[in-house]
Amino acid sequence: MRYTSSLLHSRTFVILDTETTGLYPEGGDEVVELAAEKLVRGEVVETFHAFLRPTRPVPPGHNIRRFDMPFIAAHFQALDLRMPDNELCDTLELAREYLTLPNYKLGTVAAHFNIPTAGAHRAAADVSITRQVLLRFLELSARSIDTRV
Repeated sequence: MRYTSSLLHSRTFVILDTETTGLYPEGGDEVVELAAEKLVRGEVVETFHAFLRPTRPVPPGHNIRRFDMPFIAAHFQALDLRMPDNELCDTLELAREYLTLPNYKLGTVAAHFNIPTAGAHRAAADVSITRQVLLRFLELSARSIDTRV
């Protein structure tokens, strides 16, 4: 995905986060909390939040492409549903590509941008934090492109 100054206004984003009972959907770990925000022109137009009944203890996690999406895919497969073929924008990947930090945990990236992290490691709070991080990356991208023109 190429980030341009008009990207925020031309695309709809759905920012999501899960909390799970572990790291391995194929090993039986489960989604216990799911939250999402839909952004249109940079504004939150819809939110979703649900707790699911876990059968295992719950540790926190972060990383949409390699963590959250495999859990969601496992649930789609268990329900015999086709997984949507949406493009993914992972703020962890953006942080690793564009920032130099001691680590790339959501809290560290948020702190770099001076974004408060109250309630972190809960799906709804992590979605809000991730939205703010995404918006900061888009702002930086727009400024970078605008200054090169």
